[in-house]
Amino acid sequence: MGQREELLKIFLDESRENIDLLDQEIINLETDPENKELMDEIFRAFHTLKGNAGIVGMKKFEKFAHIAEEVLTDIRDGNRKIDSDIITFMLDSLDRLKVLHRTMVETGSDEAEVDEQPIPENLTEKKKS
Repeated sequence: MGQREELLKIFLDESRENIDLLDQEIINLETDPENKELMDEIFRAFHTLKGNAGIVGMKKFEKFAHIAEEVLTDIRDGNRKIDSDIITFMLDSLDRLKVLHRTMVETGSDEAEVDEQPIPENLTEKKKS
């Protein structure tokens, strides 16, 4: 196995762990939106996914993780509150990452057809006053 293949395998394994963690923790956040430790854990998981994707050159995966990280940064900074739109956005982000992950496992590339995902307007307008 070459160095690239080995790095990709490590990335895929670690990404699967973070995706599984996010699957559970986003639901937990919905029931406990004031839990700072939980919010930090979710932020770290998206941040790790973004950084690791950048290392192995999975630009689309990196982009989607980065968009989620931006919203989470606003929450952590107190500029946005967690509500049902935020939870839906995070779950949608995670669904896109799952599709890309599955494609990477099957093809070694993140060139799957997924909807582009800018931060939805309703979220940019909901910043805390």
